Amino acid sequence: MSTHNEKLLELAMQRAVHGKGDLAASLAETCLAPGAGLTEKELTLAYDIVRILIGSVDVGIRRHLSEYLADRTALPGDLVTALIHDDIAVAYPILVHNQTLDDSTLIEVIDRRGKLHRMAVTIRDGLSTAISRSLFATADLDVIESLLYNKTADIDPDTFDAIVHDFGELSALHIPLVHRRELSSAQAHHLSDRVSRSLRRHLATHFTPDMEHAETGEPANS
Repeated sequence: MSTHNEKLLELAMQRAVHGKGDLAASLAETCLAPGAGLTEKELTLAYDIVRILIGSVDVGIRRHLSEYLADRTALPGDLVTALIHDDIAVAYPILVHNQTLDDSTLIEVIDRRGKLHRMAVTIRDGLSTAISRSLFATADLDVIESLLYNKTADIDPDTFDAIVHDFGELSALHIPLVHRRELSSAQAHHLSDRVSRSLRRHLATHFTPDMEHAETGEPANS
């Protein structure tokens, strides 16, 4: 005998197949809600419905489904791939919030997708050094700036040093660079005659006595 959830999912499948995506999405979400208690068979059917929907409905419905699925920890791999390589409006919730995405999956997005997908990756919590290196390798100023503002991102010493020396002249990066925990005394000296007076004071406060010249607001001699 079919369960209540199974009947709902069968109805959702019929709606999806016949192009009534909004109704199908609503029914699928009801069955995927926390505490719905789907059996393995029902869960498989629910994800089959989502697969049909993301290939046939408009971006608004796909975005809504992506938001609904973003916090789930057991999404099928092919479904995740389809969502994160979709339009950025659809990909964004998964790229930013889903914690099951591994480094190789995220690096593939960085390598294959454009600026907006990369920007979404930069604001994920707990980015690894491998992800940070891949984002730096894009040489996109906006992407690197967003990465630097992500306080939870790990940036290895070589990558951070490259950012300081390759992009340290750019005023847009001065604030996030100066406030990164990775900043060394040598890097602070490198930046001190490039940043604003207020940032030089900040550097002097955190790197005194190495940077006594910064307190006066004067550039370093070197």
